[in-house]
Amino acid sequence: MAQSLLSDSRRAQLAPVGVAVLTVALASLSAMALSTLEALAGGESRGINWADVETQDLSRITENVSPRSFRPAGLAVGDTITRVQCLPGYTAALYAQGFSSPDGLAFSPSGLLHVAEETAGRVSRIEPGGSTTTTVVSGLDSPEGITFDTDGNLYVVEDIQNGRLLQVAPGGGMTELATGLDAPEGVVWASDGTTYITESNVQFDPLNLQTRVTAVVSPGVTVLTTDTLSSYAGITLGTDGLLYVTNELSGAGVGTDDSIFTVDPVTGERTLFATGLIRPEGLRFAANGDFPLYVAEEDTGGGAGRLSRVEADGSHTPFCTGFGTIEDVIVDDSGRLYVSEDSTGYIVLIEYKVYLPIIMRND
Repeated sequence: MAQSLLSDSRRAQLAPVGVAVLTVALASLSAMALSTLEALAGGESRGINWADVETQDLSRITENVSPRSFRPAGLAVGDTITRVQCLPGYTAALYAQGFSSPDGLAFSPSGLLHVAEETAGRVSRIEPGGSTTTTVVSGLDSPEGITFDTDGNLYVVEDIQNGRLLQVAPGGGMTELATGLDAPEGVVWASDGTTYITESNVQFDPLNLQTRVTAVVSPGVTVLTTDTLSSYAGITLGTDGLLYVTNELSGAGVGTDDSIFTVDPVTGERTLFATGLIRPEGLRFAANGDFPLYVAEEDTGGGAGRLSRVEADGSHTPFCTGFGTIEDVIVDDSGRLYVSEDSTGYIVLIEYKVYLPIIMRND
């Protein structure tokens, strides 16, 4: 029964979002589904003991540990992160650190990586080498998705009830493009000047779920597609002209395991593209803008994130494992991948390395 799944203190925590008073509706949810709703509603998260993670002992999983509260010590920028294991030839290294719940990632037209720091309420620029960061904009409320246009304008969404889509000019001026949004998470800019965002009310009304993909052409806002069984999160644009959108509830025991949808930005038609991913968040195509599609799976269980690779037919395979909880992934022009690990404050660099043999000759 639902009451046996929720302690009195947990019901009190969830009461503001209407969970406590709807125990009949909760009765059909699995324990994992309930845990997911609690986490999305702001309840205590489950995680792993990061001392075990840094020593690669993933067998010792502990309950009621929030990964966000841990900052593993002992690694410097450029060091290999041995707990992250990728497909043969790929290695993981620390690119930058010290961020407060790093989330959305984006490259500016000049090629510098930017990161949204959700709990700090700012967007930071990572200077070349990764050791120095510069605050680009601050005073935000839970910034999550970020993107740039070709003129260097930064677009950022605030993942809150009555959230905003903001445009930040290269000189620092900020403009509100849309307000009153339902906790927008993902954002992508198209070459025709349209900005596409994802919205979902799962954080503040999980039992009356509404999620949508919205097109913003200032000053107008157009809803392209809506759903009541998903929670749209990451969004990116393919070379085929379609929007690719993740469902962060996939694999969480809530609704279905539908993981990625395509959305036609002209007609709003939504098509299921991939299934079976676990709590997918950010996603990006390879360096040429085509497949494979890389997807950040935030938490596959016990606070362990995973990076997966999705092919053009929707099939997918694990690409890297051993992360803490992760939020976004981005690919640079050289094919290197960057992952925001919000549980540690790291930006992790994934790159392919070829080691050539050294031949010694004694003439």
